[in-house]
Amino acid sequence: MPARIEDYALIGDCETAALVSRSGSIDWLCWPRFDSAACFAALLATPQHGRWKIAPADPDARVKRAYREGTLILETEFSTAEGAVILIDFMPPRGSASDLVRIVVGKRGRMILRTEVVLRFDYGSIVPWVSRLDDGRLRAIAGPDMVVLHSVVPLHGEDLTTAGEFTIAEGETAAFVLAYLPSHHPIPDSIDAATALAETESFWREWAGRCTYQGEWAEPVQRSLITLKALTYHPPGVSSPLRLLRYRSRSVDHGTGTTASAGCAMQPLRSLP
Repeated sequence: MPARIEDYALIGDCETAALVSRSGSIDWLCWPRFDSAACFAALLATPQHGRWKIAPADPDARVKRAYREGTLILETEFSTAEGAVILIDFMPPRGSASDLVRIVVGKRGRMILRTEVVLRFDYGSIVPWVSRLDDGRLRAIAGPDMVVLHSVVPLHGEDLTTAGEFTIAEGETAAFVLAYLPSHHPIPDSIDAATALAETESFWREWAGRCTYQGEWAEPVQRSLITLKALTYHPPGVSSPLRLLRYRSRSVDHGTGTTASAGCAMQPLRSLP
């Protein structure tokens, strides 16, 4: 069963977005744009309709999470009596491909984790053809769509799922990079996860830092602006989820709190391109 909708967190690159559950599962992602078909669609059905989960082998691990301050970088901490790790999820600003990066960092002791990647294009209806490249990366192709997975963890096929189990100790790191590009394009080198993390953090902090509001609600105002920015399609000419928000804000009663909140949020957003 998918998680409750309120238990999902948003990550994105201003051209598309993914939803991450508290259990470390990415259950929704339309690639390469907001209006593309989903390749992870477990949110609407079952895990076999597409998801990417990284989670402790211990189902009773405690979970807490938060966004890194001033960014859209999600940090989920899993902890047990034996150890604790932080799962860092983000999508860097676009380069030659659209990238989804997941980094596991050992914080205390040791922990066994498992990753499962279930790729299903066109809302779960198409199982891609998966092959291993000469450099060890995995390539999945379905018609015009292609994704390439770089993993420092050994992965294997298991019932139409790409899976792997690994142990992280304090101070150790395991990085995963999933890149999307059209299937007829040449395959680029994988990005460096640590460099992408630093650049993504710099991008969001620089953008969010333009907001000058320092009142009582500074943190939630900044978080709202970051979320709206993430839902704004960066290249011009294509509609985005934010356009629906603008339409609804004009169509409802202007005396309600919902309309007032939408109007207040949109004004500062317009000054932060």
